[in-house]
Amino acid sequence: METFPNGDEYTGVYKNNKFHGEGILENKRISHKYEGEFKAGLKEGTGTEKYKNGTIYVGEFKKNMRNGKGKLSKLDGFFFLFFYLHKNNFSSKKLRKNL
Repeated sequence: METFPNGDEYTGVYKNNKFHGEGILENKRISHKYEGEFKAGLKEGTGTEKYKNGTIYVGEFKKNMRNGKGKLSKLDGFFFLFFYLHKNNFSSKKLRKNL
């Protein structure tokens, strides 16, 4: 595990001094944790983001952005299915509460 001067922590693989492959990045300032794939220092591939408020996103990433299919779960039990196209939310659908 590596701890950075700002308090963030990374556990995982490096390539050319950048996050690459499977890893866990925890941002202590905003209570955000990402666990998944990295490429050249960016979130790339599939991963899970967890937030302090209980929100969880599981899905695809490209160049550090949600991109492709994903599921966003909220503490109230509802979840949303998304299809992201880079920064723009292409489509979403609110579905029933998780059982």
